[in-house]
Amino acid sequence: MIGVVSAGAVLYFVGAPTSSSRLKIGSCITVGMTMAALVTLEILAPPHREHGVPAVGDATPSVAYWVTLISAHLLANTVCFLVCWHYSRRTESRSLAASLRLFGLGTALAGLFWLAYLLQVTVSSTWALPYLPLLMNLHGLLRAAAILVPTFFTLRRLVAEVAVAWHLWPLWRDLVRAVPHVALTKPRARLVELLWPPVPRELLVYRKVIEIRDAILILNEYIEPEVPNLARSHVAVAGGPASGREAAVLACVIMEACRFKVAGRPQQQQQSSYSTSVLESGDLEDEKRFLVALAHAYGSASTRTFKP
Repeated sequence: MIGVVSAGAVLYFVGAPTSSSRLKIGSCITVGMTMAALVTLEILAPPHREHGVPAVGDATPSVAYWVTLISAHLLANTVCFLVCWHYSRRTESRSLAASLRLFGLGTALAGLFWLAYLLQVTVSSTWALPYLPLLMNLHGLLRAAAILVPTFFTLRRLVAEVAVAWHLWPLWRDLVRAVPHVALTKPRARLVELLWPPVPRELLVYRKVIEIRDAILILNEYIEPEVPNLARSHVAVAGGPASGREAAVLACVIMEACRFKVAGRPQQQQQSSYSTSVLESGDLEDEKRFLVALAHAYGSASTRTFKP
């Protein structure tokens, strides 16, 4: 009977995040009615010692008892599977969809387990019994995987953010040296910055993006009017993929602007709008991708040889 309560609890747990109260109320009522029926069948059954369904012989305490118990499990597993599958197709969260599908598949295997026992109790079919341990092992594995999915997605996102921060660091360091007041903290070693970030880890890349962008906008004041066109000519001669041309041109421009500012040269009378127009992008993800491409171009041999 503890199994009936656990099946009802799982169904209630799955239904809790949904807006439907019928599923939660229905699971509570079904568990209560099933428990009452099982207690009644237990009292009405002839004297017995253990509950079981032997491979040969009659089920104890009675066939009706086991049919009621198995039917409750099958009902709970079927509803749980349908709810998981339904909401996995409606959610926009990839991790939640994967968790629901894995949990639903694990529940479906548990349903097959109880279906095999129902066939044994009602029609004495035993062909599926050797496969039941495998079904339950897979059931447990899939449910455990469903619980671990959010952790996996979190780790994957963390690794991706660390990779972005690693690639941005050389560009960020040079820009912060040229325009130190844009940085929240002083530059530290690359590995130290990643292992012990000066801001919450989830904000590390965001801060780098903001500080790089601010530094580039300030360096607009040190871009000589002819430099962008010279940079385009330099990149065209150097070649490279067309998709990375804009990042390569901007890398040449900001490297020259950094040299200009660090050398103590005066600001230009007419501020350039070149980098402002290049940095106009859709969202944070687009900007991160562009800045990573910019960082790669900034560290390339072609950019280092740019001398207007």
